[in-house]
Amino acid sequence: MTHATADDVRELDPDEITPADIDIERVRAGLTDEENLVRTHAAKIAGALADQDPDVVVPVVPTLLDRLAEDHSVVLKESLTALALVADERPAELTDGVPALVDLLDHDLPLVRTFAARVVRPLAAEHPEWFATELDDLLATLDSEITNLVEGLEEPPMGGLSTFEQYRAIGEEGRKRQLAARAVAANVVVAVAEADSGALVEHVPAVVDLLDSDDTLLVTTSADVIASVAEDYPEAVSDATDPLCACLDTHDGAVRANAVTALGYIGDDSAVGPLREVANDAEADEDLRALAAETADWLARDAA
Repeated sequence: MTHATADDVRELDPDEITPADIDIERVRAGLTDEENLVRTHAAKIAGALADQDPDVVVPVVPTLLDRLAEDHSVVLKESLTALALVADERPAELTDGVPALVDLLDHDLPLVRTFAARVVRPLAAEHPEWFATELDDLLATLDSEITNLVEGLEEPPMGGLSTFEQYRAIGEEGRKRQLAARAVAANVVVAVAEADSGALVEHVPAVVDLLDSDDTLLVTTSADVIASVAEDYPEAVSDATDPLCACLDTHDGAVRANAVTALGYIGDDSAVGPLREVANDAEADEDLRALAAETADWLARDAA
């Protein structure tokens, strides 16, 4: 076994390293080294080992989680890569890292958001309850603006058209990464609502505000969450009736279906008219029309 020190971790090849080749405590030493290059390479070694056997990396998971506070984006990216491999097999080892991971979903660098999302996704799928205390930050991520990394670049720079197209491609890639991270955050909020709707009660105003978004994903998510809360706490979402009814005018089937479901759980008979309009919409999906008609009938009977 090679007992690498922090100084010579860089001599190890991530493409060739095996668990038998190295003392994992030396990887820990590399991860805490003062040099960015050493920490980066140690994180790459951790990722290579985790790819072969996540259990081997478990002893240094706390150290990898400490790296989530890094200012150095490359160290951060490589640490997240290793943690993502552990998250798939040993999610319980990452419990303490949930707040930092959620914070990284809104990192200034879209690339970091992407790698954080890869860790968060399997954790939330297995343990949505871990994220109930992070709803403020998750909802802030949903409400944050998607930034243009090349804003103001309206004409080809000195490098000519090819360089301009490269910049545009970078901007589009950054936008996609931000949207992907937002989608993961949205899925986490929905998962929390399904697991513990009571955790969302105090956040209902922020959720209702998302119904006014131009992003269909956010509107669908909001209606879905409201439906989960309304099923158990209808009085907590009474102010959502009018915004949900407005959502029935959209052409997006998922938004309309989630809005219909939420309105049914809220139980406000003022939604009967808008629901009837959906039920009579010849261009709407047959299942949606049936759901709207059934919901309207139920609300009308309940009010009688």
